[in-house]
Amino acid sequence: MTSEVQTLTSATHVAHLDVFTGLGLLVLPAARSDLYADGMTSLNAAGWDSMMRELKAHGWEPLEDDETALPVLAGQTPDGRPVVALYGLEPLQEEPSLEAMAQADASLRALVGLQRLPVVAL
Repeated sequence: MTSEVQTLTSATHVAHLDVFTGLGLLVLPAARSDLYADGMTSLNAAGWDSMMRELKAHGWEPLEDDETALPVLAGQTPDGRPVVALYGLEPLQEEPSLEAMAQADASLRALVGLQRLPVVAL
């Protein structure tokens, strides 16, 4: 089965989702691009909340660190934007092979320009 990457885009975030394996990456905006208004949540925080609702509606969630329950940082884009690991709750392949998972991981990383980095929590 060939992987298929779907993309969800908002004003501040971009999610790339491999629907066959359940692997995904969420590109966050650069912190320097955030906007704040008195008494209101920041633009990036509002964008995060909106993207989380959209991802949940499509059956996706951020991968969380077991100890901290924080989203797992997969790395960063060449321009410095953080990238969070995602997983699909119901991938099309119920138990994808290690080869399929490795291929999907490499394709997603290439799509956002990530180098292979150790997985760490935000």
